[in-house]
Amino acid sequence: MAKSTTKTVQPVAILDRKEKYWAVLNQILDPDLDIGIVDLGLVYQIHINDEGFCTVYMTLTSPSCPFGPQIIMMVEDSMRTYPGVTGVMTEIVWNPIWTQDRIDPEIRELMWGI
Repeated sequence: MAKSTTKTVQPVAILDRKEKYWAVLNQILDPDLDIGIVDLGLVYQIHINDEGFCTVYMTLTSPSCPFGPQIIMMVEDSMRTYPGVTGVMTEIVWNPIWTQDRIDPEIRELMWGI
């Protein structure tokens, strides 16, 4: 189940992404760019509460992304199978908006040399 949020959600810094679920979600590839959605900078935060309910705060490359529903479904399906997770909700974040600056710098360098 996904919903849009109006709150500002700051992305977790790359060095702070130590939990295994970051790697699990990065296996989901953006269909246009063939880059993991974590490396692409689409996943901002992941919270799993004491009861095992997981909220994934993420964005899309644009509000009209044709693959948005497919990506959200893959995120939720992946997190449902993560150990200890009892339920999943995705909140789509538009603040801050996604830009190419959110792509992992090493990936961005390989793709565009910037």
